[in-house]
Amino acid sequence: MRTLTPSDAAKAVVRRNTEEAQGKGRFDVFEELFADDFVDHTPQPNMTPDKAGVRKLYAYLRAAFPDFHAKIHWQLADGDRMTIRELMNHCEIR
Repeated sequence: MRTLTPSDAAKAVVRRNTEEAQGKGRFDVFEELFADDFVDHTPQPNMTPDKAGVRKLYAYLRAAFPDFHAKIHWQLADGDRMTIRELMNHCEIR
């Protein structure tokens, strides 16, 4: 059995957040992945830079765009530091 490196572990957490919490609205997964003392270093306007602010942002996205989904194009990690390029979109049929 292969042991995950810190970089691989960081990528797995971010992928799970993107696919399940953001993409499917699985707030149970969000609660599992985000520490209570999480700090958002790039908060969106009118959002607090913490776990509650990110949860609020995700809830707004899901309410505004129920078919919202995100696709990861690439991930780079160095230890527990991570960056990602993803495309977020939705399809609205009227």
